Amino acid sequence: LPTPRFGAPAGELGPGDLAAGELEQALASIWAEVLGIEPPGVHDDFFALGGHSLLATRVVARVRDRLGVELPLIRLFEQPTIAGLAAVMADLYTDETERTATDELISVTR
Repeated sequence: LPTPRFGAPAGELGPGDLAAGELEQALASIWAEVLGIEPPGVHDDFFALGGHSLLATRVVARVRDRLGVELPLIRLFEQPTIAGLAAVMADLYTDETERTATDELISVTR
């Protein structure tokens, strides 16, 4: 099991806890809708806020629909904060962009 993360109590925002970039803001909006809460802080744990596996699948579906990112469900369990998930998604997006660019280059050179 992953090491528990301890920080501010769920739902209590401190300085620097608000979603900063567009990706974090989009994730905060999705979490707020799915969980039925005010937008969470970037360090709030999805599961500590009342999330569970069925709600996690809703988050993944909305991420796919709104952001166009195929986020594996396991990533939300591994990174249950907006900050952590945004970092994972940025990596997934970069990998996908590089893969697409490489595929395009290969098809042009053939």
